[in-house]
Amino acid sequence: MNAMPPEAGTGTDESLEGLRQSALPVELALDLARAGIPVFPCRPDKKPYTSHGFKDVTTDPAKVVAFWQATPGALIGVPTGQSIWPVCGRSGHRKGHG
Repeated sequence: MNAMPPEAGTGTDESLEGLRQSALPVELALDLARAGIPVFPCRPDKKPYTSHGFKDVTTDPAKVVAFWQATPGALIGVPTGQSIWPVCGRSGHRKGHG
């Protein structure tokens, strides 16, 4: 069963080409959201900062900015259907799953 929201995964490889290689997490989260990939802030242990967890995913730039203003050091969570993968650390370097 796929737990991803309907808009998840609508981005294409071409839409990801513009992602910044070294950006602040909020900037990369905005890039992902603009590419159609929903995001939410999570802790280093992959637990979401939001009250509804992965159900709070969004592609809305205003919500992304609000998430990272409230939790500026947050990793970027992306729902995958099975688990949460943080995609960016505090330094702005991309990471694989943890």
